[in-house]
Amino acid sequence: MKQLDERLRSHYPQLSPQEQRIADFVFDHFDDLISYNSAELARLSGVSKATVSRLFKRLGYEKYKDMRDELR
Repeated sequence: MKQLDERLRSHYPQLSPQEQRIADFVFDHFDDLISYNSAELARLSGVSKATVSRLFKRLGYEKYKDMRDELR
């Protein structure tokens, strides 16, 4: 979990406003993140699923599932 948190914090200033919305949601709901698929995270963050995919690729994950696997 710490790795994701560090990645988000280090990239945060360069993120688009939409990507920052996702990051803010993740910071506020970090303990629940593993239970959300990418569509749910997009809906809860108020962004598109494509934006979720772009953010996690920018953070170095091949796909959203790779981030979830890292949290397990």
